[in-house]
Amino acid sequence: STIQLNETRWNLHYKNNNTFNFYAESELYFKQNQTIYNYRNFDTIAGNWNANARTVTLNFNNGDQFSGTAITNDSISGTLTAAGNNGVWYATRK
Repeated sequence: STIQLNETRWNLHYKNNNTFNFYAESELYFKQNQTIYNYRNFDTIAGNWNANARTVTLNFNNGDQFSGTAITNDSISGTLTAAGNNGVWYATRK
């Protein structure tokens, strides 16, 4: 079954570069109309989300792309491309 993301909030942990030692943190808000907001410390970026079975794809308006797999209904893990860098991310449901 497809993971249910409509109107949910998640804690996002991400590294824009695999060589970084630390994860940045922000909050994701999946809206029912397939839009998503990433509330970061210094700005908020909007985009669109899609979920197909256990695969989750996030495409933000600034070009950031996240793809992941739902490990459980409360956790997603995957890879990202941001500003030409490749990194990793995971998110946990609030």
